[in-house]
Amino acid sequence: MLSPGIKKIINILKADEDSPENIARQYSIIKVVSLVMACTTLITSAMNILQQRYIMFFTTLTLMFVFIGAYLVCRKQRCLALSKLSIVGAVGTIFTFYAVTGGNEGFAILWALVSPGAIMFAVGLGYGLLLSLYFQILLVLLFWTPLSVHVQGLYAEFFMLRFPILHLGIVVFGVISAFSIKAMRVRQDEHNFLLQLAVAEEHKKVAQMTMQTITSICRAVDAKDAYTHQHSERVAEYACMMAGTLGWGSGRIENLRAIARLHDIGKIGVDDAVLQNPGSLNAEEYAAMQEHPVIGGNILQELDLIENVRQAVACHHEHYNGKGYPYGLKGDEIPQESRIIAIADAFDAMNSNRVYRGKRDRDYIINELKKGCGKQFDPELTAVFLELLYHNSIEF
Repeated sequence: MLSPGIKKIINILKADEDSPENIARQYSIIKVVSLVMACTTLITSAMNILQQRYIMFFTTLTLMFVFIGAYLVCRKQRCLALSKLSIVGAVGTIFTFYAVTGGNEGFAILWALVSPGAIMFAVGLGYGLLLSLYFQILLVLLFWTPLSVHVQGLYAEFFMLRFPILHLGIVVFGVISAFSIKAMRVRQDEHNFLLQLAVAEEHKKVAQMTMQTITSICRAVDAKDAYTHQHSERVAEYACMMAGTLGWGSGRIENLRAIARLHDIGKIGVDDAVLQNPGSLNAEEYAAMQEHPVIGGNILQELDLIENVRQAVACHHEHYNGKGYPYGLKGDEIPQESRIIAIADAFDAMNSNRVYRGKRDRDYIINELKKGCGKQFDPELTAVFLELLYHNSIEF
């Protein structure tokens, strides 16, 4: 179980990094932990200088367990900043042990030169600089101050004289390299962002051109019959009102609008004599009329910009009870867009003058919609449409 204080620290480090207040708190915690780490390792060094080797070893071992434990806890709690600092603390503790006990000069070089660079590239430039600064201070204290008397004999004189300078040079080179790589990544990110903007702009242009083409096609379809002028636009409007009532998102509603505008596109392939027949259709003519959903689906099969357009257009004359055409689908087998358009299409047909009859009155239309509920139309969607009619959201 974590203490309340540790939990509070963890919550601060896990909080939203975009908050200026939280960033300030995080830096405060990091500064405190860094100071504790520096003081502890310097005290450890002093223990060695005072020939307290066993205390030094025990302290180093304890510190390693503390830092490793902190890393595991912070990683589990997803505290990125503190977990990275734990890595820095562990590496710094190991180097301090090697440096003040004489170690092996090869290992001293390895830890002092490789570790900060590895930290820079592995967990971030700031943490690498923190470790490098600590190493530099420790080396200067051990090799260039009166404290050097305690490590003479453990290191060669030329090593003690030149190594801090060499280390500083390597650190500067590492910092320059890290900044160069970071700048290159920033430029790459900017390039990718501009590329994404360009792609989005082209996609927008394509979408606009597609919608203009759709509008032109809808007008061409409606122009074949003066009695159905603007029919597709009205059906699209009614369908979108239903979708809005159902809580659809704006993107899906606009997709439905495009589908509804195109629902009768297949009539382009139907003979004008059939479309404008003022009387009852014979069997052959009725069969020809029933082909228009299939024709429409085939025309739109390559149109990927509008989601589900081919299936929705091809199925807009299917009936909820499975007795529609062209495939005899029923219930949820019919795309929801098709079920919505079927109701809007039937309403506009009854609410408009047609070549074979006049416009129907309000009571007749409502009665027909109720009669078709569960048979021709989806019951839930029919209830939604009737509610719009009762509230006068759709005018007769």
